[in-house]
Amino acid sequence: SNQPLPKIEQFYLPVVDKEEGKPVFISGTNDKKSKNFNLQKLINALKSTLQRELKYWEEESRRLLIVVNSYEDTEAVAEALRQDMYWKDKFRILTKDKQTQPYHYPKSLVEKFAYADAALLVAPLSAIGRSYNILQPHKSESLFGSVFFFIRPYIVPGDMNYMIQILHSFLPSFLQRIDDKRLQYGKAMGELKRMSIAKLEQMIREPDFWKILEDKEREILSWFTFIQVWQMTGRLLRGGTNARIFYVDAKFSPNYLKDEMDTPKTSMLESWKNILNQQAADPIIQALYGPFIDSLNQLQRKIIHY
Repeated sequence: SNQPLPKIEQFYLPVVDKEEGKPVFISGTNDKKSKNFNLQKLINALKSTLQRELKYWEEESRRLLIVVNSYEDTEAVAEALRQDMYWKDKFRILTKDKQTQPYHYPKSLVEKFAYADAALLVAPLSAIGRSYNILQPHKSESLFGSVFFFIRPYIVPGDMNYMIQILHSFLPSFLQRIDDKRLQYGKAMGELKRMSIAKLEQMIREPDFWKILEDKEREILSWFTFIQVWQMTGRLLRGGTNARIFYVDAKFSPNYLKDEMDTPKTSMLESWKNILNQQAADPIIQALYGPFIDSLNQLQRKIIHY
C-alpha cells in the first residue's frame, strides 16, 4: 500500500522511590500487597506524565492505555486513579463482563471505547490482543495513541494457561535436544516429559527466572514476550496512525538504574533488540516490524524520581 509507515516512539520510563532510593519493580513481585502498592506508586508518580501525554494527542482526540498483568491489577490501579481530582472521572478499567462500578468497562464492548466518557483505559496484557479494532468514531484509525506497560510481559504466577503457552514455545529446542541424544519412541517421549515437567517446575518456583535462562531459551522467550507487546502495540497502529510506547516497570532494563550496561541476559528490551536486529535484513521481518525495530534502537530513557 502507499500509506506511509507509522512513526513509533519508545521510552523506558522507570520510577525510583525518592525516600527508599529504590526502583519500583512490578514483575517478580509475588506478594500481592507489595505489588498493589507498587502499581499505585507508579500511578502517583506518572499522573502529570499521563496528563501531558493526553495533551500531546489532543488535536487527534486520541486516548491512553495502561497495560497490567491481570484483572486484579486493574483494580489496584483504579484505587490510585479514583483518589486523584483530575483522573477520578476520566478512566475506566476493563472487566471480564460484570460492571459493578461506574469505572468498570466490559471487555465485550471494548471496540466501542471511543463512545465511553473516558480518556484512559487500564487493561490486562492478554485481554485485547490481535483481533480487536479499537478505533476513533467514524474513522478507521486507532483510538489509543500511547500505551504504558506497567508490567514486563511475563509469567503470571499460578496462570497455567500462560505457562503452557510458554512451555509450548520451548518444544522445538526440547525436540532438538532429544534428536541430539538420538533418542527414539518411548525413550524420546520419556525425555520430553522429563524436560517439560522440569521447565514447568522452574516457572512455578521462580516466576522471574529471566537471568538463569540459557541463551537459546531466552531467545525463545524473547520472541514470545515481544509478540505479546507487539500485538498490544498493534491496537495503536490501525489506519497507519503513530504510536508512543512507554516501558514503566523498572524490570525492563534494571542495570540502567545502577549505571551499568544492560545485556540480553539482564534486560528484556535488550533481548528484543538482539533478536530483532539479527533478523532485520529479512524483508518479511522489516515489513512486519521495521518501524518498531528502528524506534527500539533509538529508545529514549528517563528516570522519574518520586
